[in-house]
Amino acid sequence: AATFTGTELALYLNGSFIGSSPIASNPVNVVRTQCYIGRSAENDSYANARIDEIAIYNRSLSASEIQALMNTQSLLTNWT
Repeated sequence: AATFTGTELALYLNGSFIGSSPIASNPVNVVRTQCYIGRSAENDSYANARIDEIAIYNRSLSASEIQALMNTQSLLTNWT
């Protein structure tokens, strides 16, 4: 999982926090009409990876929320 608070990007693996990094600024004037997951919107290149259990929230989740989601059977039952 990854969360972005507006100033910090945090990464989680299997529900456990693995690291974070401060982000200096938000992207300016980004307008998207489509959402790409596993693909670049700029050059049509694709990630050489497997992507599992995607959920997009309208806010940054806390570490305890991410851990709780990891412990449930399916992320799809926990949309907020």
